[in-house]
Amino acid sequence: MVERWGAADFPAEIADWRTANQHEIAESIRQVAARSGLRVHWVAHSVSGENVAPQYFNFPQIMPEDIAEAVRIEVEAALPFRGEEALISYILFPEQRLPQGKIRTHGLAIAADGAFVENRLGAIRRADLEPFCLETDATACANAFLATRELPPSGTTAILNVGHRYTNLALLGGEGTLLVRDVPWAGSHVTQAIAGALSVSPEEAEALKRRHWEQGPGAAGTPAGAGNLDDRMGEVLQSCSKEVVRRLRDTIEFWIAERLVPGLGQMFLTGGGAQVRGLPELLSSGFSVPVERWSPLPNAAGGAEGELKPWTYRMSVAFGLALRKLSGRRQ
Repeated sequence: MVERWGAADFPAEIADWRTANQHEIAESIRQVAARSGLRVHWVAHSVSGENVAPQYFNFPQIMPEDIAEAVRIEVEAALPFRGEEALISYILFPEQRLPQGKIRTHGLAIAADGAFVENRLGAIRRADLEPFCLETDATACANAFLATRELPPSGTTAILNVGHRYTNLALLGGEGTLLVRDVPWAGSHVTQAIAGALSVSPEEAEALKRRHWEQGPGAAGTPAGAGNLDDRMGEVLQSCSKEVVRRLRDTIEFWIAERLVPGLGQMFLTGGGAQVRGLPELLSSGFSVPVERWSPLPNAAGGAEGELKPWTYRMSVAFGLALRKLSGRRQ
């Protein structure tokens, strides 16, 4: 049960968190806490995007005391940012027995640009809060899913958190294995495609998109051009999502071929971009599996469902983070 919650959009999109104004962000956080009556000190936090690099690693069976150094050497060689400034953490999967009796030590490493992380954490601290947990948006979504849904006895479950600029992929399956990836495609790309297809401004395209998913085709009060969007939404989705479907399919098929997870059995969509009408059907066709929207909140929010409705799919990461524990207590 969610006891209390609060949410707000930042006044303006933050293009580069490494140089973002900590004071302005801290003030936004304070305002959210004040409006919702939240009184906390310890918080969990997550990151994603171009400054975060999830990476699967595997070695021939290796001694536990040698794993950390081996992971750092392996990960730093492929980082898109300076390795000496990277923060690197990892989780180990159960050792896997391969053909010919070989055993591999493998797991998931997460590297993040140090300046990017420190500026975000600095803004949180300026709001008189103290981060105790740092993870990725994808792992937070997986945590929320596992707390509210049961995995099937076989097959792999994919969770897609479709945000504003990035989609976070989490694969769950196969002896507790969790694989994640961030893809630079999300709701803003749909907005751009709508703007191009209908020859409207990005602001008008965003308004059209939101009314289309919130009120349905032909909704009263929809701005001029919505009829065209009703007619062309399928075409828009096909054109702007073809590349991301291919990239996600290639990633999932590679992980399956490497015997890291069994075959894909189902997919769930969450995040603000998951509300785009027609997206589940398009992905179901592209991956040949059932696809449905999912949020952890309807079954966890008590009587607050009406207030939560605009945020339902956008709160999955926050819900997963709220489940993290500090000193044995949920914060």
